[in-house]
Amino acid sequence: MSVGAWGRTARVLAALVVLGVGPTGCARHIDGDPGAAQTFDPCGVLDLQALVADGTVPAQFAYLTRSLDVTTGRLDTCAVGGQLGVLRIAVVVGEQYPEVAQVVPSFARDNGAHTEVDGRAAYASETNFGRYLAIDSGPIQLLLESNSLGGTLGKDLDARAMVDLAAAVLPRLPVSIEPAPVDLPAECAGLRGIEAVVGSVERARGARTERATTCAYAGGHGVLEILITPTDARSVVGADIRNNTDSGPKFPVVAPPIAPETVTYSYDDYNGLTTRTYVDERYYLSTRFIAADEAPLRSIDIDDDERALIESAVAVARSLD
Repeated sequence: MSVGAWGRTARVLAALVVLGVGPTGCARHIDGDPGAAQTFDPCGVLDLQALVADGTVPAQFAYLTRSLDVTTGRLDTCAVGGQLGVLRIAVVVGEQYPEVAQVVPSFARDNGAHTEVDGRAAYASETNFGRYLAIDSGPIQLLLESNSLGGTLGKDLDARAMVDLAAAVLPRLPVSIEPAPVDLPAECAGLRGIEAVVGSVERARGARTERATTCAYAGGHGVLEILITPTDARSVVGADIRNNTDSGPKFPVVAPPIAPETVTYSYDDYNGLTTRTYVDERYYLSTRFIAADEAPLRSIDIDDDERALIESAVAVARSLD
């Protein structure tokens, strides 16, 4: 590795701070779920200021969102840059996978190889979507993902930098992680129709920060993620929705409107459904549902359950002021 690459790796490692294994200040519990212990929050591992100073993360993407991975709902995930996911750190919730390679998304497994990180079994993979490194650390399975889209979203982390990043994180992991089924901010309690979409909720994760509020649920029918961001923090998204309104929609417009002063679009997303809602020219709201295997898909024609869900999410967004 070149001197410059080693220097960059050192600066990335310097961005790692003491791992938060207790309450983080942004994770509270959904109403009606007393007694559920707060669990490890993977967002506690990164120092965003250091990552921005290093150039690994552009300033406009310097915010964290906690969620569940939308493909399996098994990973408690912290993404830098929201849904764009410049950098992701995740831990498996509950029962561990039999093989560490299974922690990596299925579409990335064929392009990887087994390896080791500090004597621990690991699996590294690289695809057009990003670079992945899964590590089996006893009772905890960890996944790191780097995706700068060829440098457009910040610096790429090469294979050595990913290994060094993992090596710095591993000593700071707790002995075990409490697999609490629910760890959500209180704002998520205002949502309605969750079980009508995902079925009985098995796991839920989320957080509220200055830049984003997330509520994610995994159930028998699939995984649902609700993301609310102020438009001043996501001006590109806001401009995109305004352009759709001005120039003719690129995606079907939900009619009648979900609520006054809102515009909602719906479209297919992999084997699921995504909606975008622009609220009062102040908030961008998205719902993303990925159906589980063998579960029925949801049509882009919004039904009553989805309308009730989005309507309640609009009310939550307006309550954030």
